[in-house]
Amino acid sequence: MAEQSGTCRVRRLDEGRVWIEQADHLIWISVELLEAVANQPCPEGVHSTVEPAHCMCGHASYGDGIFTIRAENRTVSYGAGEYLPAQHVYVGRKSPEPVADG
Repeated sequence: MAEQSGTCRVRRLDEGRVWIEQADHLIWISVELLEAVANQPCPEGVHSTVEPAHCMCGHASYGDGIFTIRAENRTVSYGAGEYLPAQHVYVGRKSPEPVADG
């Protein structure tokens, strides 16, 4: 039986800063969110990064990629794993420690 998807809840503070209120161990990360973070600059005060694992035929694959959110109170990193085509999401598993920039 598959694990239940949890929640990653981020709240915007004053001046565009963000606060991570909840970061469960396992979440679903939408392809649209991954593409937006990978292809557009984040608003000032928001530090999110994602690196596609590889590109095939002009399309990014985020499987085995890393999605990191840096907020005022903490940083969380999720490894994008299995792609679920029916939901158009990747299964994200939280890293025990935030992944450092390389």
